[in-house]
Amino acid sequence: MHNSSEDLKIYLANISFALIDRGDYLKASFSIILSVIPLILNTGLLSVYIIHRDLWVPYDMYFLSLLIANILFHGIEAPFNVLMDIHPGYPLGVTGCMVFIYGVCGIAAVQMLTHAAIALNRIWALWMPISFHRQHSFKTAIIINGVVWFIAHAIDLPAAVMDIVFYRRPLEIIDCFWFEAGAAHAAEKISMAINEILASICFLITLLSFPLILWKQRERSLWRKQIGVRATLQKGHGVAVRKASSDSMERHSCIFMAALTLSLSVFWGPFIIYLAFAISHGHEYPEVEEIAARIFNCQSIADPVLIIYALPNWRKRVKETFCKRFG
Repeated sequence: MHNSSEDLKIYLANISFALIDRGDYLKASFSIILSVIPLILNTGLLSVYIIHRDLWVPYDMYFLSLLIANILFHGIEAPFNVLMDIHPGYPLGVTGCMVFIYGVCGIAAVQMLTHAAIALNRIWALWMPISFHRQHSFKTAIIINGVVWFIAHAIDLPAAVMDIVFYRRPLEIIDCFWFEAGAAHAAEKISMAINEILASICFLITLLSFPLILWKQRERSLWRKQIGVRATLQKGHGVAVRKASSDSMERHSCIFMAALTLSLSVFWGPFIIYLAFAISHGHEYPEVEEIAARIFNCQSIADPVLIIYALPNWRKRVKETFCKRFG
């Protein structure tokens, strides 16, 4: 028994030195690029938000929450992914493993729920405008975003704690992944099902909200044109200008939701399909999961790009902050 244990240690040590010497540096380089780009984009946009107080409106609080979640996600995940790409096993111990699991699960849940919250916010604004303008204040936005963070942690953290406390095997033998012990098979399936349900619900909320937003925005635009014509005839151009301004804001929000729906379909779709397939077949495919997860992470690059592209007030402030300062 003693010899078997020593042989296992020697075998693992030989693999370790061989892989460290060889190193999957191409994979590590890809991990760095996939993390540095979203960190730069999201941090840059966060700095724009902090500098320009005219962006401090209730609706933009959702983007603030999303930018923070994206930064935390890649700030936590990037170092661990690079280390795991070039180093066999898991070199940072149980504490590092806990932090990594928190980043890829708890913060990822915040990202998903925040996208759904943005979609629901637009539905509220267009379908119940009187209620929205009366009740949607800074306080309301803060509460909603706080609930998003609470729900995300309530969903994923208990499973992460169970994994570390009850099911974690030595990291020298098993890398930092969830529920590797055979006794934890049921807990693993529950965890995968929860993440599949969460991702699917958030994706469907965003997907189904777009036609509702588009329909109502078009309806309100036609109504405003009629009101604008009457106002111009009766009271001059002032009211008509205000109506046109409101119509422009809603149109840009609609463009943002269209682009967001498309990007989520491209980046979230493969991961959701993979989870559904793995759960239904009772078998995991690590290589496919890794590819799907990395595609999923590209949404953190799309988020700031879409905000800048579709929302004129953000685009204007980005130009003022960076183009004039460094141009």
